[in-house]
Amino acid sequence: MRPIEGILDNNTKKKFFQRLKKNGGEFSFRKILGKGKNVYEANITLFNAFKKSNIDKNGKFGFQRYFAAHTIMMSFEGVPAIYFNSIFGNSNDNSKYIISGNKRDLNRYRWNSLKLENHLKDKKSKQNKYYVNMINLLKIRNKQKAFHPNARRITLDFGSRVFAFKRISLDRKQTITCITNMTSNVQLLNVNSKAMGGKNLLNEKIVDINKKLQLQPFQTVWISN
Repeated sequence: MRPIEGILDNNTKKKFFQRLKKNGGEFSFRKILGKGKNVYEANITLFNAFKKSNIDKNGKFGFQRYFAAHTIMMSFEGVPAIYFNSIFGNSNDNSKYIISGNKRDLNRYRWNSLKLENHLKDKKSKQNKYYVNMINLLKIRNKQKAFHPNARRITLDFGSRVFAFKRISLDRKQTITCITNMTSNVQLLNVNSKAMGGKNLLNEKIVDINKKLQLQPFQTVWISN
């Protein structure tokens, strides 16, 4: 949690930690001389962390939130780091935590390889669903020059409900506009003013700048010129 210090105010952090706790999270702390202690680490899988929100208390859009977070991470500069268990949408390993008492064990489930392989062969399994979507994202990302670790990023402003930026390849031949709906509601965007026509790499559909772009809850588009 060190990176959020100085960015999120105390009230926002309090609500954030309360939500993670409700979603099954535990916390590790660090002592601060003369100031008590601060949350140092949230011990929780990403599946649990994104499962429910204060607005979506029943977890209707948990799957969509999960992949919205990963598409944003994959489109940033640098090389994305992904937990092995996150590829399969693993939930908290509460059994191991109860036995060991080590909070980090919540996010360190150890697979039996045969068991995992059987899950992946079952197209109706949760593991197959998450694996197929996650690997597809990585395959698309790896083919794009604009997602080079050192490619330039430019922030775009569509208001507080949408997170958007552009990535520009080192040779300036490719631009990818990354837009994510950060809400549980459909959002309509006017892309004509920013001339963001092109192909959405995530579904191969053409984005027409003469029409408003409709984003479903937590949907992401990667629009390539």
